[in-house]
Amino acid sequence: MDLRQLRYFTHVIDEEGVLKASQLAGVTQPAITAAVRNLEQEFGAKLFRKNGRKLEPTAKGLLLYEKAKLLLAHADDLKDDLRASVASSVSILRVGAPALIANFVLADAMLAFMDENPRIRIQLSQMSGPEAESRLLAGQLDVCFSTRSPKAMRIDAIPLVKRSIAAYVDEKHPLAGEVTISWEQVFDYPIVSLPPGYVLSDRISQIAQQLRLHADFLLQSDAPSLIQRAMHRSNSVGLLLDGAPMADHLKAVQIDSPGPLAPLAAMTISIFQSTEARPTEGRQLFTDHMQRYLTH
Repeated sequence: MDLRQLRYFTHVIDEEGVLKASQLAGVTQPAITAAVRNLEQEFGAKLFRKNGRKLEPTAKGLLLYEKAKLLLAHADDLKDDLRASVASSVSILRVGAPALIANFVLADAMLAFMDENPRIRIQLSQMSGPEAESRLLAGQLDVCFSTRSPKAMRIDAIPLVKRSIAAYVDEKHPLAGEVTISWEQVFDYPIVSLPPGYVLSDRISQIAQQLRLHADFLLQSDAPSLIQRAMHRSNSVGLLLDGAPMADHLKAVQIDSPGPLAPLAAMTISIFQSTEARPTEGRQLFTDHMQRYLTH
């Protein structure tokens, strides 16, 4: 005896026949008949008798029907309770990150975290560092990433990884064969990078000012596909952080940043947490994972 057979049996009585019972259960009539026959063999009693063309339950059939309905109701309640328990164990983690970090640093680490923690749902929103910090303090984010120092004392900043500005060029670009280039060489070409207001864009402008050179921004965008297509279709130099995943036809070239340029060309990516927010298991798991993954 199993619950499936009992359910088929109760369907026959509820629907007053095998045909409608099979339609309700979504199985064939022989499957319903076989289930009833198995129950009769197991209990050693006839559960139905024919009254003309109709099937009527015997006294023992009615007794089994009453007990089976209670058992099936309990089984359905148990299934609902277990599903509700599973649903309640699923948590949502709200994450904010600037475009540069979200698209070129976090992707692999985020996917690895999702594989390891299937019950944590990620809501990743792309926004500027200052906006992410504001939303974190307002309780609208659980964690955020930034290359800036936090402005509020209520934020705990955990350094994760240090990255340098690198040049990305098409494989046919004159600089594609170089291992290391100077900033003077970079500024000989149009620049593709992030929009004003992003730390990366500000740093590029500061480096140009220090060298008394002009940064000719051909395109400033936070759309990764557009950035890569622009680098491919022009003689521009893309300026992003080193280690960014790129199409095969785009080559990374290291930029030499001597003396006072070194601190401008390097950025530390940190994960921010509000010290006023209630700690959650999901937030701690995520932070620990990012520390392991990005600092290895």
